[in-house]
Amino acid sequence: MNKNNRFRIVMTLLGCIAIGMGIGTLRMADLGTDPFTTLLLGVSYFFNIAFGHVSLVVNAIGILIMILFGRKFIGIGTFFNMILVGYIADFTFSGLASLIQQPSFMMRLLIGLIGLLIVIVGASLYIATQRGVAPYDALPLIIEERSKGTISFRNIRVFSDVTSVILGYLLSATVGIMTVIASFLVGPLIQYLRRVFTDFLLKMESKTSHL
Repeated sequence: MNKNNRFRIVMTLLGCIAIGMGIGTLRMADLGTDPFTTLLLGVSYFFNIAFGHVSLVVNAIGILIMILFGRKFIGIGTFFNMILVGYIADFTFSGLASLIQQPSFMMRLLIGLIGLLIVIVGASLYIATQRGVAPYDALPLIIEERSKGTISFRNIRVFSDVTSVILGYLLSATVGIMTVIASFLVGPLIQYLRRVFTDFLLKMESKTSHL
């Protein structure tokens, strides 16, 4: 394994850790979460199963679908996401809940915005590393590729996010101001930041190759 590949794997791991921490922070704010988490929380509440377990099972099912339609998007990052994100989110939520008790609305709003930003940065980073993505994030990539770019990542991500929110709500998940903000901002911001991180990774690899 060369240095560049190791570097990308480490960045992928950091991206997944950031996503889990961001989701846990969003849950602490109790103003709604990102769309996919809303769906997972809805399933968690409906079946009375821990969020981390639901995330693991749903992503495992998603990987089976990826094998059929987007096998090339499966990589070590796919498994990092499946195994780590849900449990890191649970750990982060529990930790914050023990530290911050009865926060004001403005504090919750600030916590929610910070959590959402962490999720967006983390997702953008691990997608940019091209070391595999989670099934939910692979969906817009697969459709974008199969449509030869006529359907953009941004548009399909907004559509899938809104759909997840509706299903999560029907399954009793909380839908709040952060859910609405995330539904319309996550897709466009990830599309922008993944290009930024792609350029960053290429520059870092170029410097490494000249050492």
